[in-house]
Amino acid sequence: MFRVIRWFYMILPLVILFVFISSCDGRMGYDVTASVNGSVLEIHRYTQALNFDATGVVNGFGNFSKYSCIKGFAGVRADELSSSTKPGRLGLSDKIILRSKEGPVVISAKLWSGINFISNETSQNETQNIAVSEHGDVNVDEKWWTYFANQKKIIYSGPEIRFREAYENNGDLMANTVDSWALSRDSLYRASINRTLISANLTSQGNFLRKHSNKSSSYLLDLKTIGSLAHLDVIQIGPCGELANRVSQDFVGQQNMSLKINMGDWIHPPYDDYVSWLNCCPIGKAPVELQLQVNQSQGKTDL
Repeated sequence: MFRVIRWFYMILPLVILFVFISSCDGRMGYDVTASVNGSVLEIHRYTQALNFDATGVVNGFGNFSKYSCIKGFAGVRADELSSSTKPGRLGLSDKIILRSKEGPVVISAKLWSGINFISNETSQNETQNIAVSEHGDVNVDEKWWTYFANQKKIIYSGPEIRFREAYENNGDLMANTVDSWALSRDSLYRASINRTLISANLTSQGNFLRKHSNKSSSYLLDLKTIGSLAHLDVIQIGPCGELANRVSQDFVGQQNMSLKINMGDWIHPPYDDYVSWLNCCPIGKAPVELQLQVNQSQGKTDL
């Protein structure tokens, strides 16, 4: 059997939608939606230029509840939920520093599609098998700068206090939960990021996404407690979203804990898998490339 293979090159029927958030409401960001034969990729990122400082001190006797949440700054997030439903003695101090700056975002898309005709020349029939190969690449170069720091001190004695804080820096998580009736706790969290590279490959079989950032996170904790729970959870995410490292600890009773955690990532320049000298497209053209430059400070999109 003799098989004849003929290649034709055409524009890939890949749907890509770029949505840029206007800077008039103070928030900048972009939404990317790409689809190849039912395989869909979505990327949603936001930030805003902001200088924020907060300091608080509480001393007294009674019951209390506190909830705080900071999010939407280039993947940096902080949450706290603490309460005491029965009267107790409380001393609390809290300091927050947040610095965030906007920056340019470059989004590029490379689109491929090939048709493979396979015929049997020994047969008298004109039957041909047609195989269509489609895929696309989406790359994002995001230069947003964010620095966040949160320092807390809590002293409590009474029936029970429930405390939980969680911090995230683009997938890297640090969380601490305490249920205690005698608590002395000091903590300091710091996170920074100044650039993120996102590289995604789309095929009809699925998506492959990698993300690297210039980011770092550190967590200092000095804890003395007598209670029913002291929980620590630390998670580090790899470039493909996989679990790279995790530490999870639970303690009950009287505990003294002192720890320091540092983790981070740095940019690995993505390898350009389209090599021009390879004879990969005998009858065709180079892939169609679309590039967008986002000037967020002026709220413009240049194509």
